[in-house]
Amino acid sequence: MPERNLAFVYPWEHKRPGMISLISVLVFLACLFHLLQFIQVLLQWDILSSLGLTLSPIYILLDGLIWSLLAGFLSWSFWTGKPWSPVLGKIIGLVYLAGFWIESIWIAEPAGLSTRWPLNLFLSLLCIGGFWRILSRHSSQAYFSRNPVKIS
Repeated sequence: MPERNLAFVYPWEHKRPGMISLISVLVFLACLFHLLQFIQVLLQWDILSSLGLTLSPIYILLDGLIWSLLAGFLSWSFWTGKPWSPVLGKIIGLVYLAGFWIESIWIAEPAGLSTRWPLNLFLSLLCIGGFWRILSRHSSQAYFSRNPVKIS
């Protein structure tokens, strides 16, 4: 009778690292925030249309809908440990950060950006760096069924 390999662990038996759980919950909260934005634009459509804003309510509506869907999907993929989650998370994180800065520079009020851009830049770099670091840890790679060992 062949000996059983005790070192082998099925991918679905990996325990979710605490930091992946935290990221999943934080991304889910971002999903809820953007869903609330979407719902509020729908409920307040007449008021937003009558204000004569430089930004169309359609843009705010689509922004809330798209980011809510992406964040919800990403949170689910982190929670369930899909193998493509780290790559997708890094891409969506960069796109979200780029969108934040594009909105801050070209759409938001210039006076607000001129006073708080150093803090925004510091927090942006800290968050994206921490996010990427957590997704690159050995425990995260093992959870997402990736081999953290490089063979040369």
